[in-house]
Amino acid sequence: MVERNLPEKRSPVDAMNLGLSPRAPLPLPPIRRQGLASFYEAHAVETLRTLWRRKYLLAGFALVGLLTALLLLVTSTRIYTATAVIQFDFGRMEAVGPPSAAMDAGSLVEGQAQMLRSRALARRVVAKLKLDENPAYISSGFVGRTLNSLLQRKSTPTSNIDTAAQRLQGQLEISNNPRSYLIYVTIKSTSPEQAAILANAYLSEYVNDKVMQRLRETEATARSALADARAAFGERHPKVIQAKGALASAEARLRDQEKSSTEHTEILPRVPGQSFLKAEPEWIPAGPNPIAMIALGLAIATLAGVGLVLFQERRDTGFRTEDGVPAELGVRCAGMIPRASDKFSADRKLERREALRSLCLSIGLTGRGTDRAGARVVMVSSALPNSGAADFANELRRSLVEEGSRVLVVDASPSSHAGNAIGLDDALESSERLEEFFADESGNSASELRRKAGLNGARNPFASFAYAGRSFERLLTAAKEHYDVVIVTAPPVLLLTDSVFLGRFADICLLVAGWNKTPKATVAEAVHRLTENGVQVDGVVLTEVDLGRYASFATGDRMYYLSRYKEAFRSPPKSARRMENRLGE
Repeated sequence: MVERNLPEKRSPVDAMNLGLSPRAPLPLPPIRRQGLASFYEAHAVETLRTLWRRKYLLAGFALVGLLTALLLLVTSTRIYTATAVIQFDFGRMEAVGPPSAAMDAGSLVEGQAQMLRSRALARRVVAKLKLDENPAYISSGFVGRTLNSLLQRKSTPTSNIDTAAQRLQGQLEISNNPRSYLIYVTIKSTSPEQAAILANAYLSEYVNDKVMQRLRETEATARSALADARAAFGERHPKVIQAKGALASAEARLRDQEKSSTEHTEILPRVPGQSFLKAEPEWIPAGPNPIAMIALGLAIATLAGVGLVLFQERRDTGFRTEDGVPAELGVRCAGMIPRASDKFSADRKLERREALRSLCLSIGLTGRGTDRAGARVVMVSSALPNSGAADFANELRRSLVEEGSRVLVVDASPSSHAGNAIGLDDALESSERLEEFFADESGNSASELRRKAGLNGARNPFASFAYAGRSFERLLTAAKEHYDVVIVTAPPVLLLTDSVFLGRFADICLLVAGWNKTPKATVAEAVHRLTENGVQVDGVVLTEVDLGRYASFATGDRMYYLSRYKEAFRSPPKSARRMENRLGE
């Protein structure tokens, strides 16, 4: 924000002995103070206004998100799940033993769940179902091969069983309920039958592992009893013969179980203290969830759109409201000039005319009577080219002429304008040419002196400010005798020093900026350059205001009502005009 620290007198002009008297700047509008609650409320309202202004952009983002989600739903692979259940019954203590004080039943169930998640069990399932020969479980895929080639990984080669076991564990989900002592073995697959087969294979291997473990313990106990009997009684003792029979029986049960686990995979052996529920194919896909995917697509797209909108709004895109100018620059907004047309109205001439009349009245160019001694010099400039300063000067001239003022426009912008007419260069070089110009224009209410020369030092009338100062003072003194208002169109402030020089002669200095176009920082730098060189900036004029969009940026100010009540500037219908004519007769 540019601080408003302006000198009381024009010391550079006094140094040139031009005899110009100091002037007071035009007053700033009162500052609208607000509390903390009002501050946050205003920011919230402004954010909502911003989103509403970009509602079509947000709708486009949401539509893209919806179409993307639908496309993914159509092209994505359906995922099916199958779940096998293991239940523990600790009332039958002979199966698992009673829970000790150091480990409760919930810990025992969690331990069994960890066993189901182990790589060793996954390897046995892979070997049983021969998944190490299935390309879906051992191939790395195009993405994996590409990444490996790009990264040039030199990893230790792994067997197909380990690769398939890792893939299988990615499909596995083990969950347990500590209150009901249940373990859920869930497998995800692209086929419901395959999911059920894998889940039952896991369940079968787990049960066989438990049974084999108990049979091996029985065999070990029988072998130990036989060794003790032989050592105590000899080889022919009846107890030794009995121990041999027990060992043979244990070995036979172990062999039968190994054969059964290989040949009869669909039969689950009985395990005391546990019950099992085999998985069945579920034909309803578990994923992707259409509602969740659509909601996620809409949410991501909408958030992206909101982020983009807020990012664009936070950029320095220019001034949009009348209150924004003094808040940022410490300079009043002298006026806002609407566009000649917008999407809501093809004809904004009357609103434009009224805005110019209001500006002329606010800066004291009209409503002062007809005393020529009060003739005013107005400098119109801009920060950069193509900001509409020349067009605004012409519009200001027409508005003043309509009010009955005689106006002289001095176009001091460099050009290569050719012609036999008297130009600004001629008027500054010769008093006779200046008087000739006034004589030729005596019958015109609007006149123009245009600069013919460019920036060439030999032809540039402002190449020497010391010489040009005396000539320009003489021109203005004479012009005030013939005209009510002298409008000086100066070059861009940030490009040429001529604007600083010309501004010291002006009674009113106006800086033109494009509405919602000229960056705030650019306007602030132009104001700073003028003020630090002793030129008082009396106001910023925002041109090309889109009345159709303005209501979405501000409420309650003059331009807002000018945009909302366009019917007040339109001619009444023919029926009403006929009635007025009859009443007049």
